[in-house]
Amino acid sequence: MLSSPKNSAICGFCWLLAAAVLIGCGPREMEVSVNAADYKNDLETIAKARILFGHQSVGRNLLQGLTDLSRQAGVPLHIAGTDHANTGDTPGLFHIDIGKNREPIGKIKAFARLVQSPSGAPYDAAILKFCYEDLSDAGMRDPVALVDAYAKSLVVIRQSQPRLRLVHATVPLRSDPLDWKTPIKRLIGRATEEDAGNQLRAAFNTEMRKRFAGQPLFDIAEVESTLPSNIRSAFQLGNESIPTLAAVYTKDGGHLNALGQQKAATAFVRALASALRSGR
Repeated sequence: MLSSPKNSAICGFCWLLAAAVLIGCGPREMEVSVNAADYKNDLETIAKARILFGHQSVGRNLLQGLTDLSRQAGVPLHIAGTDHANTGDTPGLFHIDIGKNREPIGKIKAFARLVQSPSGAPYDAAILKFCYEDLSDAGMRDPVALVDAYAKSLVVIRQSQPRLRLVHATVPLRSDPLDWKTPIKRLIGRATEEDAGNQLRAAFNTEMRKRFAGQPLFDIAEVESTLPSNIRSAFQLGNESIPTLAAVYTKDGGHLNALGQQKAATAFVRALASALRSGR
């Protein structure tokens, strides 16, 4: 039976009403307290080590969360940027804005150079975190090839620095667009402008978890997509669930707010401390 203009208008109103309800009930930033004392032993382990962290902007969000967690736990951490200046043999977390976004192969090469030729004493642990822009329409579009390139570089690094603990990292995600159109698009099964990029990131992260199973992994993507209620933020693509950055952790769709920084920092601390204790 053909729908009448009246029925069509009613249906259209129902769609808009449903979208408004979704927007009104959407995730909002909430206070979730972390007991910093739970991470004191991990922070103390990190404080005694020399760690290199290659990153870009989300990494700076993460370092802010780490600074706050360190202060709350009463465990001073030496966190310092490095530009290849000699860091001596002082313990600390030395971080650098590595390479250029959208050029992940260049980041891998820069990371390998840094850990193989430290400016001071050798590092105890090192971690390279890619940016969400590295896997995107404007970046690299072959997730498996990127994991292959990363894995090949590790072989060379381990030959020159056999005692170095390498901590792997998944790539951060983007959230659904934070506008009124997104709930409507989800209701009618249309893609958003962030979906293709998050598909690439999901494929990369799945490959990283598989390739480096049993090795130290900072799974920032899992942190970003897991709400405080443990529900996952994701969209459905056929039979596949594609994780997204939960809106409660961001204000611009990509970078982390205070809550996101807090959640990511605790996972970062656990991954680093675990690697340092294991000696891997």
